[in-house]
Amino acid sequence: MVEIKQIHARLYKTGLIGDPNAVSRLLASSISPDFGSLTYARKVFDEISRPNTFMWNTMIRGYSKSNEPEAALLLYHQMLCHSAPHNAYTFPFLLKACSTLSALEETQQIHAHIIKTGFGLDVYATNSLLHVYAISGCIKSAHLLFERLLERDIDALNLFCEMLIAGVKPDNVALVISLSACAHLGALDQGRWIHAYIAKNGIKIDRILGCVLIDMYGKCGDMEEALEVFTKLEKRGTSEWTTIINGFAIHGQGEEALDLFVQMNKAGIKPNLITFTAILTACSHAGLVDDGKSMFKSMTTVYRLNPTIEHYGCMVDLLGRAGLLMEAKDLIEKMPLKPNAAIWGALLNACWIRGHLELGKQIGKILLEIDPGHGGRYIHLARIHAAAGEWDQAVEVRSQMKQRSFKTSRV
Repeated sequence: MVEIKQIHARLYKTGLIGDPNAVSRLLASSISPDFGSLTYARKVFDEISRPNTFMWNTMIRGYSKSNEPEAALLLYHQMLCHSAPHNAYTFPFLLKACSTLSALEETQQIHAHIIKTGFGLDVYATNSLLHVYAISGCIKSAHLLFERLLERDIDALNLFCEMLIAGVKPDNVALVISLSACAHLGALDQGRWIHAYIAKNGIKIDRILGCVLIDMYGKCGDMEEALEVFTKLEKRGTSEWTTIINGFAIHGQGEEALDLFVQMNKAGIKPNLITFTAILTACSHAGLVDDGKSMFKSMTTVYRLNPTIEHYGCMVDLLGRAGLLMEAKDLIEKMPLKPNAAIWGALLNACWIRGHLELGKQIGKILLEIDPGHGGRYIHLARIHAAAGEWDQAVEVRSQMKQRSFKTSRV
């Protein structure tokens, strides 16, 4: 804890206390049960004028694992009151708190919000809901939710079980399909069982099966096992390296992803466009701005690869998270491809989080021109006008939305 306080003091002295990436890391360290203090983390959090999604999630996660799980629910209410954007990782932490408290009513309210905000098919949120409903004795709710999961994945797992019961030995195709289903559903236990079946029956793990195993463990959150599978592969090509890098990327472990990219190059394996999507995502989530810029530049100068709209989107996200909003806007305006709504939307979200209202209004108007059929664009622009105290303009945008028959969702 002494080291954390020293780092906190150093951030003040160096002026980095306003750097979201630095403060995010401080918060993440502060909630650690081994050497941190949730009380101190809350003190740090309360000093932040405009916390980003990662910061809210960090505090909610900390409280959900503490002896004060009800504080996680109260914090989520504050998050909504501040109109702070949430993501798929917000809900599992909340539902863990609900599980500890046996808070069925709150679980149902969060379930409704998950559906309204478009996370109804998210693997992590859905599995967390299933767990809470099951331990709360709401078997009917759990059953209905389970039936709404992706039928293809469920059918794939059922078929695999039926094959074993019938004494039919599944081939590699069946194993790949079943493991992919586990990855999509976040079914780690089932994935481990299939992996154990492969080992017990002496089935050779070829490159395709190896990639699927790495992907399954990565998407289910077990990066240690994913790395072990990767290390044991006899041959590792671009696909295998890309899959393991992507696993670390989606979990925000940017340094590990970059280290693997370096090892990949030393092994003489050439990265492809998908590899760069993974490594740029890793840099973005970990706040590694300089590394991200270097990687993006190397696509054309070193690897002779032309960045796609997806890579530009990663860069806009990277710059936006770092508060380099004008640089992100300049990148969009100079990119050789026509920017889509997703690109501008990423910048608009960054403007909102950073409180850059003037730029946000400009981007919001651009979005309404290129994507007038998206109700969320109107809501976002109206909120920015309201935050700037421009109530007449906010009402006008809301009126435009109503004329198009859009409805706002409230919790």
